[in-house]
Amino acid sequence: MALLDNIQGYWAFIGGAYTDQSGNSNTLSESGASPTVSGNNINWTSDGYLTIVDASQTGLDITPPCSIFIRFKLDDVAEVKNIIWKYPIGVAEDTRAYWILMNSSTQKIGIVVSPNGGTSPLTTLYNTTALSAAAWYNVLFVLDGTDIRIYLNGSLDCTPAAYTSAIYNSSRPFNLGAQDGIHLSQVLVWSRALSSGEAADLPLFRISGVLKEKESDGSGAAYDYLIINRATNAVVANGTAGATGIYSEAVGDETTEHDIIMIDPAGTYNPKVVGERVTGV
Repeated sequence: MALLDNIQGYWAFIGGAYTDQSGNSNTLSESGASPTVSGNNINWTSDGYLTIVDASQTGLDITPPCSIFIRFKLDDVAEVKNIIWKYPIGVAEDTRAYWILMNSSTQKIGIVVSPNGGTSPLTTLYNTTALSAAAWYNVLFVLDGTDIRIYLNGSLDCTPAAYTSAIYNSSRPFNLGAQDGIHLSQVLVWSRALSSGEAADLPLFRISGVLKEKESDGSGAAYDYLIINRATNAVVANGTAGATGIYSEAVGDETTEHDIIMIDPAGTYNPKVVGERVTGV
């Protein structure tokens, strides 16, 4: 099974884009303060978050088996950080589904899930290793229908908690961000339980850039492109750059060199390296 099989939401915040790359069109919008774009991640200096209302989302009412991956950094660990939630934080209503947060007392990241929307029962699990400020972390939450597991930087980092129920199908919006001091690089949501081997394959490394001739010719035509492994000449990705000429593809490990082959609207090949690897940090 390919890593992106059964993907329901996939956001890589390169250049501040909020577009869902899963194919489910779960494009996010800003609420509160706008994040700052910093290369291939976004961060908040004032409280704000990204959101999509329940009626507009597809596939984010997850239930086991399911998985959630986050690549993030915190400027500080002195206050609670709400990172992902489909949950009524600060609102007294029984629409609780799932909530991922950093606990400022322990400096650990955890997940809270409800099978019925209420406060009883709630299952909460935190990772084992305390987090530090200014460090990038890759965290994967896996709910396989038997228990909940947390992987930190590719390794299991918790005592699994039993969870055999469904997750409540909440009418709350899906949210990312909140509180200042959160940097987000990648967020992925699957409707399947990832394996321990797949946990070690995250985050997804990307090649991104702008097709320069596409950017400058002003035609608005869609250029196709191929991404080629330089050592093997194998095509590892292909697609179409829209009016902006921007392309972005997940291509595996962070060390392999690739070339971009651009094809203009007339079908003419124009080999040129027009992008560089982006690793998500």
